[in-house]
Amino acid sequence: MGVAVVSVGMFLGGAAQGQSCLSTASSTEKASSSKRDYVFSTSGKAVDARGVTWSNISDHALFLDGSAQGCWAGGRIDGPYPEDAVYECSSEHGYTGGTCYDYHTTAGMAPNDGKRIVDDLHLKDYGDGISVESGSGDIVGRRIWFENIHDDAFETDWAQQSFSCVDCLFDKVFMGFAYRRRSSASDATPKSGWTMELRNSLVRLHRFTHSYKEKPGHGGLFKDDSVAPRFIVTDNVFLMGPVAGSGQVQFPLIGQTTECRNNTLLWQGSLSAYQDMLETGDSSDGATNGERLDWLNRQFGNCYTVIVKPSSQSATDFLAQRWNPLVNTWKSTHPAAGGSGAPAPAPAPVDGVPQEPILLP
Repeated sequence: MGVAVVSVGMFLGGAAQGQSCLSTASSTEKASSSKRDYVFSTSGKAVDARGVTWSNISDHALFLDGSAQGCWAGGRIDGPYPEDAVYECSSEHGYTGGTCYDYHTTAGMAPNDGKRIVDDLHLKDYGDGISVESGSGDIVGRRIWFENIHDDAFETDWAQQSFSCVDCLFDKVFMGFAYRRRSSASDATPKSGWTMELRNSLVRLHRFTHSYKEKPGHGGLFKDDSVAPRFIVTDNVFLMGPVAGSGQVQFPLIGQTTECRNNTLLWQGSLSAYQDMLETGDSSDGATNGERLDWLNRQFGNCYTVIVKPSSQSATDFLAQRWNPLVNTWKSTHPAAGGSGAPAPAPAPVDGVPQEPILLP
């Protein structure tokens, strides 16, 4: 099998120095850890949350209300939901008694009404990361660090908002982008041109101690519905495997993808688990993950490179070689993780470990 050459520095340079939305704000409010609800009533307002931390807030931590366009910059939202939190407090979801940390219906940030830009935020230990409410406008995230998100990192249960995340780190999230409509919104018609965009980002899907109905493995990159957005998926690295069985969508959909290139999928499970993943993932395009991947690579030429962990290599060594250097560099160069914001050289390759990448549609 040939060796795949992956440019691990392709997304770690200039984007880390991206301009904050504070620089173009017409007015600025300084955030406070004692305040949880912020209202955007005039266009161009910004909330400066740099250096501010919200800790151990149950349910939704912060609310962004108001119909005017605006931006949020900085801050850390550190939730109370640990690694062994449960979806709901019932035996079906793994609860066995004692203190119950149930993460369903919780989110670090809940935007409502107007369009929002969210820059340089750290979201940690919640059910959802950013969960948009009914009537929300489009959400643009830049340089956000999602850490230990037990459910959906980006969620719209109303299937009408566009999501974008550029130069973000998804560091252990169960699901990536969710656009499955709530039953109360099942008749909602998505607005024309709605898009899910992911660029220059690192995404690690993770199965926590407990999951929904205790299903094995992590969820999907996309939580799908009978209607789907347009997808832009470019210059990302994904760490997956194994997944929770059928129905988990790991690739953008056939016929719905407008841009896809230079993505790398690192599969830390076995080759047989990878092949099982390719055979599942039904969605509104009527395809499996394997059929989707094949179409994407034929349609766009260099959409995905897949690297499966060799059986002779430990999971620890695979992460040390392929994943950890990318995360360490991201953290050292991004304000959300306390980094300097300065560009960094691409991490040096790790020598002395087996390299048998498998390239498969």
